Amino acid sequence: MFSHDRKKMILFVLLGMLLFWVVPGIAVSVEGTPTSTLVTGTPTSTYTTGTPTATYSGDGSPPGGGGGGGGGGGASGEAFSNIIVKEKYDMHIYKDKTTSYVFTNSSNPISSVDITGNVSAGEINTAVEVLRNTSVLVKSPPPGKVYSNINIWVGTYGFAVPRNIKEAVIKFKVANSWIDENNVARSDVKMVRWDGSQWMQIETKETSTDNTYTYYDAMTDSFSSFAISGIKGVAVPVATRAAAVATTAAGPTQTANATKPGTTEKAPGFELLLAITILGAIYLFRQNKR
Repeated sequence: MFSHDRKKMILFVLLGMLLFWVVPGIAVSVEGTPTSTLVTGTPTSTYTTGTPTATYSGDGSPPGGGGGGGGGGGASGEAFSNIIVKEKYDMHIYKDKTTSYVFTNSSNPISSVDITGNVSAGEINTAVEVLRNTSVLVKSPPPGKVYSNINIWVGTYGFAVPRNIKEAVIKFKVANSWIDENNVARSDVKMVRWDGSQWMQIETKETSTDNTYTYYDAMTDSFSSFAISGIKGVAVPVATRAAAVATTAAGPTQTANATKPGTTEKAPGFELLLAITILGAIYLFRQNKR
C-alpha cells in the first residue's frame, strides 16, 4: 500500500509524535524545599524628657504617623517626660515567618516581640516605650496592681492591625520581689491592652521562673498602650484575636516553610495518543516485513 521509503517516513513521524508527547507527559514530582529566616538586629535606646503632648486614635500604631504601611515610625505622641526608656529596631517582617525583636535594656520588662506577618512588609520599626506612669494616650488607668506601663508601636500609622499581623508574642518578665511584696499570685499577672476605649486583658501565660524573675508570654495581633498588672477580683474584658492560633511560646527567632507534598502532572490525552502511536508503529512494522 505504501512504498518502503514512505513507510519509514510515516514511522519516523509517529515515533517523533510519541517522543513529543511522552517526554513532557512523564509524571514530575514537585517537592518544596524548606526555607528559613533568621533575623537579628541592634537595639537603640533613647532617654527622653520634655513637654507632654497627647492624641491617640486607638488603631494600634503611633498616632500622627504616615500612610497605611511600611517601616519608620515617628514620634508616638507619648509625653516625653513620662518615658523612662525607649528601645527600638528596624527589621523586616515576612508573611508566615516570625521576626523576633529582642530588647536588652535593663529598665525594659519586655524581652522580645515576636511578630508573624500576614504580609511581607519590608523593613518595619518596632519600638517599646517604658513609662513612669499611665500613658497620656489612654483615658483611664489600667486595672489591678500595675507593675509597668508600656507603649509598643509597630510600623507607621495603620500598620499594626490583624490585616498585616497574623500573630505576635510579647515576652516579658516580672521581678519576683514585686510579686511577693504585692501579694500577687504568679498566675494573676496579666498583660492588658488599651483598645481605644477601654482596657482589654490579652491571653497571658507563665512560661518559666528563676530566682529573680518570672517570665510570661502574651498573645496579640494589635499594638498600642499596654500594662503589666496583677489582676485579681477585677472584672476585665478579655480580648479575642482576629485569627486565634494555638501557639506554644518558645519564642523562635527563625521559622521554616513546611515541605510541600509531591504533586504530579501529565499532558492531556496522553494515554489515548500513546495507544494510537504504538498501534500505528506496530502496523507499519508488520507491513514493512511483508
